[in-house]
Amino acid sequence: GWFKDEELATELGSTRVVRAGFPHWVPSAVERLRAAGKDVRRGKGASPGMGAALRVARVLRNQLAIPDERALWAAAAARRARALMKEQRYDVVWTSSFPYSAHLAGLWLRRRTGVPWVAELRDPWLDNPFRELPAWRRRIDARLEAEVLSAADAVVVVSPGMRAQITSRCAREKVHVISNGFDPEDFAGHVTEPARPVATLVYAGTFDAAVHPPDPILQALAVVLRRRPSARDDAVLRIVGGTDLESAARIRAWIALHRAGKMIEELGFVSHAQAVHHMRSADLLVLSVAEHAPWMLTSKVFEYLASERPILAAVPSGDCQELLAKLGGAAILPPYDSEALANVICAVAERRFSVEKAARPQEALAGYSHPSLVAALAAVFERVSA
Repeated sequence: GWFKDEELATELGSTRVVRAGFPHWVPSAVERLRAAGKDVRRGKGASPGMGAALRVARVLRNQLAIPDERALWAAAAARRARALMKEQRYDVVWTSSFPYSAHLAGLWLRRRTGVPWVAELRDPWLDNPFRELPAWRRRIDARLEAEVLSAADAVVVVSPGMRAQITSRCAREKVHVISNGFDPEDFAGHVTEPARPVATLVYAGTFDAAVHPPDPILQALAVVLRRRPSARDDAVLRIVGGTDLESAARIRAWIALHRAGKMIEELGFVSHAQAVHHMRSADLLVLSVAEHAPWMLTSKVFEYLASERPILAAVPSGDCQELLAKLGGAAILPPYDSEALANVICAVAERRFSVEKAARPQEALAGYSHPSLVAALAAVFERVSA
């Protein structure tokens, strides 16, 4: 792998992990600084002064890194995997994106070893609206994706919408939907009703202007303030995670405009256990999905569901909306219906939106637990290696 998560690494047990060279420059730089005794911490968001430099870097990356900036790592990973496969027998090669270049490593290994290969796309490749590519790059990516979809023995995607997209270019029987999910051990124990004078709305994850924009909830909070000026003192939006530059600027501008600094708390990145604690103790969990991403079903959706708290979902028609409607306990509204969103927030502030409305069928929810999803993935491995 190229990404190192110390918290998840503690859960691997006896699983052997082999790391290849050319890791992404940011983690490696951070590790070198820490090794030198420097205090390096993850912030709440990028500095505003970095905006222009980051935009230039993003343009260069999209133009020159094919298929992405992890290509050098993927080449090293493929060579390392090939060496391991000469030492002992392996039943399946499994690649997962992002990065998309991981699939080029899988393609190379499939052609040279004949070992069955499962390619998992956790985000769309050619259909990803958040990748702004020039026409010549799209042609290259289309060819690379076609080679991957053709050569892979099975393709795994994380939502029905992604499957619908990809089956126009890949045999439907080859594509399997195995969604994100939640670890039931993280949510074990009794959920107690929050007892606090302030209505607490929690947004867990990263606000990203393109993918998970803060605008729907900010506009709704503005309506809440117009109706209930007292909300400055009896309601708070707690952001558990980070913000991209654009989202951070919008949040700061909103706070300044409405003089409501106490209404928004930015906690920055916290441990997963702390994030779960904040989710489970919220009066209302806030969910935002970009209107042009109806296929998006992130892990946060399933962790929200497992938290047994009411959800305010500002989401477009699509996979997320259908899942929430099926499992219940959510107020599902169009992303920019500020008045309707404000109605729910006011109801929470006035204690008229009960946690009892978050009761969800446990049998249906269990299908999205990590043990169930691992079993589904194992079945795909068994099918291709039979």
